[in-house]
Amino acid sequence: MIVSLSFKRVRCLLHRYVVPGLCASAVALGGCALPATTAPPSPTTDCALRGPMATVSMEPPIQVGDVTAVYVTVTNLLPFDAIYDENGQVIVLRAHAVAQSGAQVDRLDVDHAIEKAGAADKLLAALGDRGFDDVAFPPPPEPSGTKKAAAAAALLVLAPIWIPLVIQKASELPVDYAFGDFSAKQQIKNKEFPVVQLHRGEAEFIKPQRSWKGYLFFPPGSYSTLEITAGAIDSAVLEKRTGLASLIPVSASVAVAQQIDRGECPTLRHIETIRCPWRQQ
Repeated sequence: MIVSLSFKRVRCLLHRYVVPGLCASAVALGGCALPATTAPPSPTTDCALRGPMATVSMEPPIQVGDVTAVYVTVTNLLPFDAIYDENGQVIVLRAHAVAQSGAQVDRLDVDHAIEKAGAADKLLAALGDRGFDDVAFPPPPEPSGTKKAAAAAALLVLAPIWIPLVIQKASELPVDYAFGDFSAKQQIKNKEFPVVQLHRGEAEFIKPQRSWKGYLFFPPGSYSTLEITAGAIDSAVLEKRTGLASLIPVSASVAVAQQIDRGECPTLRHIETIRCPWRQQ
């Protein structure tokens, strides 16, 4: 039986288990040369950040029945932290549209968006081919022929290791993912931008120097601004404020997910609201 996965979950599995292995093997084979960089800043213990944490942009909205779909991009501008590999990751906590009157309008979940659009098939057709995407920022340069050959060699070397691992992780996914529920509703969910997304007990964060792209849904209206409220993780702050030192080496995102599940405000390095002007059709 061929096991099918949603594109979103396949991308997550590949990024989490395959890419680190390929990078390690490429370094071992001598096929990857890294430019010299300055030492990363040490983790901070206050809420101060130098410069913006993230940026937000949006495409012109799509009107389908009584729902407005907007394709948004959130880019994590924070640098990597070599000491705490979870530092600098950004989680999107809330998304609002701001009406011309100044009132905040909550986003619609997929079920309500489908209801207001008239039908799932109708909404899906209007959204087109674009879906959720996780991309590097800025885009990496095109690799040379030598690096492509080294990557291909590394892929062959690691295949016996990472293929069983991906299959194992796929088997642990919920049935609707593992057996490919490709209904119109599920396809719309695969295109949605993740807001406070929890997966198997862990909060999903935008990694440093990466962008998330996906659709948000709102009621129709006259809007002036799109607002995204996001927070950056800091393992040192989380350990100090919550006393969860034993969890930090495993995953700080687990601790954040537990706080969200309990309805608490997550302990984050910094929380800010990022705004961008509402684009017109």
